[in-house]
Amino acid sequence: MSVSFAAYSRMMKTLLSLILAGCLLLQSMSGLVTYAGFEMNRDYISQVLCVNRAKPKLHCNGKCYLAKKLKESEKQQKTPAGGVHGKFEYFFQSMYSLAVPPFSLQAIRTIPTPYQNAYSLITASGIFHPPSG
Repeated sequence: MSVSFAAYSRMMKTLLSLILAGCLLLQSMSGLVTYAGFEMNRDYISQVLCVNRAKPKLHCNGKCYLAKKLKESEKQQKTPAGGVHGKFEYFFQSMYSLAVPPFSLQAIRTIPTPYQNAYSLITASGIFHPPSG
């Protein structure tokens, strides 16, 4: 059973669309992933990683660690990875280089169309003159 090129192309476009949508969804949910990791390891974080673990009256319970991780995550999202962006752009430029034939006005003028001389110009230079007086 062979798959036609159009069907294969459609499948690949769909797959690429799903992968890109998944990447965007994961990027936007990075804060949620950080928070879920905090909730799952709350006991360990509050006992070992918390800055305020020696001060139980503050009732921090690792929230300082969560705030620090969320700030790091937000900072990482705001700063673009310049090296990856440049390589990605170069990949597509080299992959899809356009070969444009040289442009010639002479070729356009020789195209036969039914509208070539379908207008007339009425010059009315005798009518418009400054008033005498």
